[in-house]
Parts: sequence; structure tokens; C-alpha cells
Amino acid sequence: MKKYTIDKINSLRNNEKKSGWRFKEYGKSNTINDYSNLEILEMERGIYSSSKMLLVDGEYFVNMNDVTEIICQVEDVSLSKKTKDIEINGKAQHAITNIGSFYVKNYVLKTLSTYEGKIEHGISRFLVNAGAITRGRGKFTHLFCVVNQTQEMQSFEQGMFPKDLFLPIKFDINRLFFGDQYRLSNFKVEFNTALF
Repeated sequence: MKKYTIDKINSLRNNEKKSGWRFKEYGKSNTINDYSNLEILEMERGIYSSSKMLLVDGEYFVNMNDVTEIICQVEDVSLSKKTKDIEINGKAQHAITNIGSFYVKNYVLKTLSTYEGKIEHGISRFLVNAGAITRGRGKFTHLFCVVNQTQEMQSFEQGMFPKDLFLPIKFDINRLFFGDQYRLSNFKVEFNTALF
């Protein structure tokens, strides 16, 4: 998670009435001074790890214990300079080692219960604020970027998917809310079949 300076955290703490934070509803205490600097930073990001509540892109909270699936919607990729396509079933496919970055439309949590009338909830804004993904540039400004650093595939219940696409969930969801990097691992990548 991105870090704030102590001065910034103290400024947030001193302006809690203007913050719109929901710590009296989802937090561990009704008193702001009962929260650590890390907890203040989490509240600023819409995270209440003690109650497992996360502020999603639609400006409402979802209980992370209710998440049944995580979906990563890949829209495009950029290729590294040394691109060689491999052929599967007569179609050119991009080998994982040739992909420089993935461009993601959204990361979505699917829940058992409905929240605000929905069972699918975007979390890309949260992941950007946490420093897990970045905003795309140039022709990809409408998308989010995940760099293909490991250049590896990983096996999940729903198939083999690029490992780097799961890392934001592994570290910024699972570790943060559950202290277990694989607690939520029903992971699926939706992509244009021409990409892979």
C-alpha cells in the first residue's frame, strides 16, 4: 500500500469529521484516537480490515467474507520488443514471455449477496490507490496497467492465467483482509481470445 507521511496522516486524523469515514459503523471504535496510523491510512482508502469491509468503485461497501470469485477483465496487451507469437490450433497466440504489460478494463469482486442491487463490484480504483496497478497511458488511458514482471502462468481452479494479474489480489486484498495470500483464489481472467 502507498505510504503517507506522518504529517499527512495526522492531518487526516484531525479532519475526520470532514472525511466521510465510516469508522463508527465499520471500525473497531467510535473514537478516532483509538486508531493507529496504518488504520487511518486504511480508512482513507475505504478499508476496514477489522470488519472486512471495502469501499468499491460504486461508492458502497462490500463485506469481503461474502466474495465468491474475483474476475480480471483484460482488454489488451502490449508486447515486449522481442515478440514472437506461438501458434495454437492454427491461430497466432502471444506467448506469456512476449507480453510487456496487460491492460485491464476492471478487477471485479463477485459476491454471494447483493450490495446496492449488484453481485459484481469493481475495485480498480482501490487497487490504483493501493499502488497495486497503474492507470494506462497513451492509447490505453481508459484502462489500467499491470506489468508482466514474472512472465509466468499460474494454475487456478478456473484455469491457467498470468501470475502477475493475480498479484494485486494476493497482496492488496488477501494479505490485507485475511493475512492469507490465497484466501480468495477463485480467480478468473476474462480476455479477448485474440490476445492469448
